[in-house]
Amino acid sequence: MGEMTSWLLRPRIVIGLLIFAVIVLFLVGYNAKQVKQREMATSASNHAGKTIAPERKTIRNALSTLPVISVSIAGHPFKLWLANTTAEETAGLMHVHDLAADRGMVFLFRKAKPEAFWMKNTPLPLDLIFLNRSTVVRIYTMKPMNSKLLYPSKQAVTAAIELNAGTCAKLGLKSGDRIKLPVSAE
Repeated sequence: MGEMTSWLLRPRIVIGLLIFAVIVLFLVGYNAKQVKQREMATSASNHAGKTIAPERKTIRNALSTLPVISVSIAGHPFKLWLANTTAEETAGLMHVHDLAADRGMVFLFRKAKPEAFWMKNTPLPLDLIFLNRSTVVRIYTMKPMNSKLLYPSKQAVTAAIELNAGTCAKLGLKSGDRIKLPVSAE
């Protein structure tokens, strides 16, 4: 009976050891992947200005596929990415870490209605301009990385523009001013 018990236990021991070995190999591989990601991030930050972190390249590539419109705001020229689809509108300027002073994004709404924006996954503070038929109706300076705070238009709007925070104040832009967009929502 003792010999029979030892033979029954051996397969259990072997299977247990195999499972343990698989877990150890998985953890070692997972840790190596994390180390490599940290090395890439450190390398990118150590060469600031020389290289762009991989995730930033992806964001810039995504923005580069969007149409760009030229707009004059308070007499100053801006180039705005045009968010055409629901996915582009939802993504907006999420994950964008830097924005040229003359760049931004414009959102055209299919019909005039109240809208609201948030700053989920947006590390850059932004000015938000709500427009109704080319007239500025509300301006906010939005705080970065806040998915709980909403910035509502409080009335029907046909478009919104996001710019670097402080741009509206610098330009003296206020409610009632006009911004003529070269495209419009139908």
